Amino acid sequence: MRITVTGASGQLGTDVVSAAVAAGHEVIALDRAALDVADATAVGQVFDSAQPDVVINGAAYTAVDACESDPDGAHAVNEHAVRSLAQACARV
Repeated sequence: MRITVTGASGQLGTDVVSAAVAAGHEVIALDRAALDVADATAVGQVFDSAQPDVVINGAAYTAVDACESDPDGAHAVNEHAVRSLAQACARV
């Protein structure tokens, strides 16, 4: 199975990637440098290229104080990006 993991260098993403690799899956591990989930165009391009069977979203803006001082950034990653990921999943 081909699994794409966003937020792959974070705490959750690292564990998910390790478990998926150990289970013998093909893993496309995407950290922020590889995919800015807030960029809907980039998300679409990556999904079109990768053609994943499963997507696990581990990307999130989790620094509470930073989210409070940057609500637009928090919404871009925690809301709008999730919509873009879901739309790309539906298309692929």
